[in-house]
Amino acid sequence: KSLLLECLRIHEAISGSDHSTLVIPLKNLADVYQSMGQYSTAEPHLQRSLKIGEAKLGKDHSSVASVLNSLGNLYAATGQFAKAKPLYLRSLQIDETNYGKDHPEVATALNNLAILHRKMGEYSKVEPLYLRSLRIREARFGKDHPDVAQSLGNLANWYRTVGQPVTAEAYARRSLKIYEAKLGTDHPLVASTLNLLADLYLTRGEHDKAAPLLERSLAIREAKLGVNHPDVARSLSNQAILLSDLGQYDQANLLLQRS
Repeated sequence: KSLLLECLRIHEAISGSDHSTLVIPLKNLADVYQSMGQYSTAEPHLQRSLKIGEAKLGKDHSSVASVLNSLGNLYAATGQFAKAKPLYLRSLQIDETNYGKDHPEVATALNNLAILHRKMGEYSKVEPLYLRSLRIREARFGKDHPDVAQSLGNLANWYRTVGQPVTAEAYARRSLKIYEAKLGTDHPLVASTLNLLADLYLTRGEHDKAAPLLERSLAIREAKLGVNHPDVARSLSNQAILLSDLGQYDQANLLLQRS
């Protein structure tokens, strides 16, 4: 964050407070604030970035689309879905016009829009967007790229939500295989996918399959993220659910207290 603030200060000193070179530094700084959960700090930076970008670069510039996407992410994360939707749609339209309908930027925009439709309960729109995003990424990056794994994971989550556990498991396993091969067996994204698979097994009452996945997911998260990270708390909660299902209530309560 401090480096981005210094970069922004230098740009402002050299070019002025409304130069086009500020668009991306402002967006990048806002993205960092978002990752820290500081949404109220991030929003004015994005609004300023958008205003400069539209004025200096034009309303259909690719950088404007990137800012719109980040602003949409902010509103989606804070439950302001009605504000997020037109920003995502406009970002998608700009990217399709500038890059073509099968560009990775378009795939990202489709993915974000699908997530928003899911949060809004517009379920009929979700699967086609996820599948189109997956097809673009497979065509551009190959079938074993981490971005493909992300799309597969999103689809696995989706199929779990709509009650298709067999399909969900197939997508989750393929996602896990890619992440392990490309990012290593102890990456946090591996832990997230293990947790997803375990949740599928818990839903089906297959506790013997869920248990080792939850243990491995927790170990990765504690090692990579620290014992106080929210993802560690989620892993502990899932393990508590497993133990509770097995009638081990005292141990389950201990894990819930830790979480």
